[in-house]
Amino acid sequence: MRLISLKIENFGKLSNTVIDLEEGLNVFLKENGWGKSTLAAFVRIMFFGFENENAKKDVEIVKERVRYAPWNGGKYGGSLKFSANGKLYELIREFKEKAGNDTFELRDLDTNLVSDDFSGNIGEELFGINAEAFSHTVFIRQRDVETAFDPSISAKIGNMEAAADDIRNFESAEERLSELLSKYDPGKKTGETGKLSKEVSELMFDVRGLPEAEENVGSISTALKKETEREAELKATRAALEKERTDTAEYIAKSAIKDRYDALCLDENEKREEEAAKRAQLPERLPTEQDISDIRQKLKLFKETENEIFVKKGKLSALKSNPEPEIPGRAGRVVVFILALLCVAAGAVLWYFGFTYPLYVLPAIPALILLVIFLAMRYNYKKAVTRKEDYDRPIADLKRELIKDNELCEMRWEGITGRLRTYGLDPEGDPDEQVNSLENALLLYNAALENRRISEKKRIAFTETDEYDAVLTIGEERPLHTLDEIKELILSNDDDTAETSRLISRYRDELEGAVQKQEELLKKDEILKEKQEKLTENTRRFRLIQKTSELLKKARENYEREFTEPMKSGFDKYYSILTGEDSGKFRMDVHGTVTFEEYGKQRDIRALSTGYRDLTGLCLRMAMIDVMYKDEAPFIIFDDPLSELDDEKTKLGKEFMKAVAERYQVIWFTCREA
Repeated sequence: MRLISLKIENFGKLSNTVIDLEEGLNVFLKENGWGKSTLAAFVRIMFFGFENENAKKDVEIVKERVRYAPWNGGKYGGSLKFSANGKLYELIREFKEKAGNDTFELRDLDTNLVSDDFSGNIGEELFGINAEAFSHTVFIRQRDVETAFDPSISAKIGNMEAAADDIRNFESAEERLSELLSKYDPGKKTGETGKLSKEVSELMFDVRGLPEAEENVGSISTALKKETEREAELKATRAALEKERTDTAEYIAKSAIKDRYDALCLDENEKREEEAAKRAQLPERLPTEQDISDIRQKLKLFKETENEIFVKKGKLSALKSNPEPEIPGRAGRVVVFILALLCVAAGAVLWYFGFTYPLYVLPAIPALILLVIFLAMRYNYKKAVTRKEDYDRPIADLKRELIKDNELCEMRWEGITGRLRTYGLDPEGDPDEQVNSLENALLLYNAALENRRISEKKRIAFTETDEYDAVLTIGEERPLHTLDEIKELILSNDDDTAETSRLISRYRDELEGAVQKQEELLKKDEILKEKQEKLTENTRRFRLIQKTSELLKKARENYEREFTEPMKSGFDKYYSILTGEDSGKFRMDVHGTVTFEEYGKQRDIRALSTGYRDLTGLCLRMAMIDVMYKDEAPFIIFDDPLSELDDEKTKLGKEFMKAVAERYQVIWFTCREA
């Protein structure tokens, strides 16, 4: 039995969650608050429904149906896929405000039809226990690893006692075993095993000469193989010598043609090297004649602009050498104007106080004079301003022209330096000299390029002739021997081949007799092995029957023992894995209660620390599960049961989980790295 996948529509804080599960260990390492306990509760509730459904409203316990209601609304529930009894199912539940309105559906995934293999009470039917027993066994919650027997668990474990009926025929089985012991006893010469042992001894004496016969066949075969290989090598050498003679004659003819072709290639390579040398003197980007002409034109325009700047600077200097007109200040005009106003004011005062004519008119005379002086001074100021403007205007115009010319000059120089850098020239050097040098190098390169092309055409023209086939087919290596040397080697090879053929004929005759003798001994050896195997099998059967007899004698008392022994054995195993220590100080009574021995007295495990209580409770739960589910193992949910253990025990807890996952599908929720 195992879970395959979970799909949560909405359940508590979890929404639109799909989880695929593997066989063995499934670890959910998540931080606190992720929803691990909610996910574990979802699996339990899908099989057994909600706890405390009938709790009264005034009780402080919050009903699970309310507690796991979707945080964001939406469809309350989900589905899960699982395998059981060799079939695949999908369990689908939707929860409403009241249990009576919940929906339940179970589908057979092989047919996709609704299945009636289990009812809405699927948890009890599938696991054979009620919801409370489920929470005391395979569903292990954080800080709730202690367990206790209830009627549901006792009923599940009690099924193993039915196996005791299998030993009722113990007496008849013992009689049959006694007969078989007599038959296969190797100590009885008249028995089957005793007779077989004698035959084996006789055959072992006969096949003693087999290693010598095999060695003789091997040595003759080796000698024959050696001479056969030598004959083949000599024939291959003869063929190779004939081919070498033909190849040598052909090589001599082709060498002369190749020498002519090599001379053409050498000339082309020299021209190519010269071309490369000339090209190396040019920049990476090769200029054209038009490129050089463009650079010269840009230099010409740049120099013209420089000359214009020089001329305009001279004009500007000449203008600045003339004396600059001065503009009178405003202070004199202001004083005269104020004095005129004072005279007018004095006349007005005299008139106001009743002075007769011409006394109040007398101040008007100096006022008129001062006004004339003021107007004259204003006229002179305007003329001075006009002279200053006439002086400043041409200077300002020249300055503006110089700014534009300088900008144009800089722009043209940037264009020139950009082109110089493009062809690897130094903008800081003499541009004309560098352009001349670049042009000369380009002419030399073009000449070398043309020479290389002419040489290349000559070589290519040669490759289009019939003689070029000789160049293509000639071998790279020179012949090892002259034609006269090859002739002498062929004669020597023929003599060696004749001697090898004579030896091969002799070894074949000797091998035929040796093989015949070997085959006779091999047949006896096969018979010996068959009888030895049968003797070994009889001996094994005898020991097995002895062991079976001993086990049958112990079977009754083993089956009469109650389930506490397998429970204690399982507890010891898991305790050793989880702690790395021996569990000898722990005891278990017929009710499954575990105590530990301390200072000569057995004590309740509640006297242990919280971590050790969790540890022993976890071991007891796993032992109980082993006893409850002998056939199809259920999946087991661990909701962080190791949270109270120290770091060392937590590391061992990881090994514990791996050991459990060897038989069960484990779903482990934790927030700690083991």
